[in-house]
Amino acid sequence: MTSTIKALLKSSKGAFSPQVEFWHDYFSVPQWNERIQQSLLLDLPSIYHTADEILVQMSDIPQLHIVQILAASSLRMQLSLDHSLQLITPLRALCTSQ
Repeated sequence: MTSTIKALLKSSKGAFSPQVEFWHDYFSVPQWNERIQQSLLLDLPSIYHTADEILVQMSDIPQLHIVQILAASSLRMQLSLDHSLQLITPLRALCTSQ
């Protein structure tokens, strides 16, 4: 699991200022201490609400799907029926991500 944090740091190097704080739910909320875990989980909405940016890790979505979704969103216009149908699989992957 530490490889996840290393990959996050590597991929975000130079993208954020040194003052940026990262919150990784799995590591930031101690899974082994139920009392602290439950307390922190109640604070998650306010933590996310105050964030300038949120980086979501969805490792079970193929990179190609993300590229397709981003490409479609960058068009900023109505998609043709053909393009819309091509997004069904990537959007399904996004909605069913673990």
